[in-house]
Amino acid sequence: MIESFLTIMKTADNVSVYGFFKPHLRVLIPAFLLVAVGIIAELFIPMVTQKAIDSGIARADVRLTVICGLGIIALALTRAGFQNFANILFTGASSKVTKELRSALMKHVFSLEFSRIDKLQTGRLMTRVYSDTSQIRRLSSFGFRMMFQGILLVVGSNIMIFRIDIKIGFLVLLLTLINASLFAFFAVSARKLFLKVQNQLGKMNSTIQQNFAGISVVKIFSAEEKEIENFGAEADKLKNLSVKVGKLMATAFPLFMLVINLGILIILQVGGKEVLSNRLAIGNLVALTNYLFMIMFPLMMLGMSMTIFAQASASSQRIKEILSIPRDERETYSEALIKRGKVKIRGLSFSHTEGASLLSGLDLDIREGETLGIIGLTGCGKTTLLNLIAGFYFPQEGGIEIDGVETSRIPVSELRNKIAVVFQNPVLFRMSVKDNILFDADRISDDELDEISDISELNDFVNASSGGMELEIMPRGINISGGQRQRIAIARALVSNKPVLLLDDSFSSLDRITESRLLDKLLRYRAGMTTVIVSQKISSIKKADRIAFLHGGKIINAGKHSEMLEECKLYREVYTSQGYET
Repeated sequence: MIESFLTIMKTADNVSVYGFFKPHLRVLIPAFLLVAVGIIAELFIPMVTQKAIDSGIARADVRLTVICGLGIIALALTRAGFQNFANILFTGASSKVTKELRSALMKHVFSLEFSRIDKLQTGRLMTRVYSDTSQIRRLSSFGFRMMFQGILLVVGSNIMIFRIDIKIGFLVLLLTLINASLFAFFAVSARKLFLKVQNQLGKMNSTIQQNFAGISVVKIFSAEEKEIENFGAEADKLKNLSVKVGKLMATAFPLFMLVINLGILIILQVGGKEVLSNRLAIGNLVALTNYLFMIMFPLMMLGMSMTIFAQASASSQRIKEILSIPRDERETYSEALIKRGKVKIRGLSFSHTEGASLLSGLDLDIREGETLGIIGLTGCGKTTLLNLIAGFYFPQEGGIEIDGVETSRIPVSELRNKIAVVFQNPVLFRMSVKDNILFDADRISDDELDEISDISELNDFVNASSGGMELEIMPRGINISGGQRQRIAIARALVSNKPVLLLDDSFSSLDRITESRLLDKLLRYRAGMTTVIVSQKISSIKKADRIAFLHGGKIINAGKHSEMLEECKLYREVYTSQGYET
């Protein structure tokens, strides 16, 4: 299991766990040395006790007895002092390693392609980042130390027993090997169970996260009892797995104790006979018993640490699953690739699920500096097309070029720095309105902020609120309306004024008057820059330079609003269905 732990960080980049521990070796190596010195001090205590009994008490030598007593106290204090100092070092180093491991997980997840992130459930990711790394911390701060000092005590005590009596030494060694074999057997069995426990914990966390995120929907449909039952079913599975682990541990520990107590009986039986026949001094028998207890205690600790090792081994495998997912890596260039925002799409095909093509053989040119509206029936792939242009996904067939370079070759940083995206249901963070707007910018002047707020039709809302720009957005934006969330998101996208702006039904929660004012200001502000507006509302796109109708996975027609009314039957049907007259 130590091997599996040491390879948890082995990824496609051949990054090993040693890379995380290496900076802390200057702390960990002294910590292990402190443990070793403490164990050596402890191993001498029975020898001093034997001396006190056979040479001090047996001969009524008070002076020697007192000296031996003080020696035992000094050795015990040395053991305790070195052990405590080592514990402090282990705890500090393990905390830092765990923090770095969690940071590496977060960084790796952020580096993944959207198509890979889509397959990772939030609850399970949270389990890996927090719970699984906590198991690694327990192993690195407590498990390794227990194993190291346990091995030293077992080996050292066996050597000392052999020095006193070879026959008893072989018997104790045999019992030690039996217990070690039991430990290994139960550890392997426990590892499999703990892997199932951690996976089930991830499933349960996903259920919790899903229900808390959609609690309003659950309440609207009075589905509380149903969701409680679903949660109860997942919780029952976790409970049943935990009970299996408990049964395994309940079987293991009595077996360990049985072997240990058998060793005590053997020493008392064999050693007692040798004492009675004067082949073994009474002090040596006491020393043998003490050394057996020194073996017993670390074996018990190893039995207890079996749980830690099994959990950490299971967690290490789950962490490796995340870190082994290939990163989103593309060629890097010394100069900017996106300058004008000219987009060329040829033969584009894409599907989220195998065998169900969403976009098929799509061709489209988005001219430099134009505003293009894209409309289509529900589920035709409008949002998917924007995500492909933004580089969140890659075409399965065909390609997308921005300023002559395939999006698959453009570095992620370049795409994010040059393409702004506003989603229909934008995510706002628990911070002020101003901080949400400036999320993608370090700092702008008050005049620039006022201009952005005016373009986004935020001024009335900001001026009417008690906190103004410092109003704190609550979780999920529950203290503001959907239209206000969309306008804040639009302002956030406009701050950096990127060459390409993609608006995904970003006016769906606005009334027509506010939408019309915002669009007029937005189009003036974005004049000469590429803007793509996806919408199901004619009012959101009719002012665009061109409009493209997406249907059947292809662009079936494109032109100005007036041209689309004349030439595109589906566009005309959508137009009239929204209350307009042709």
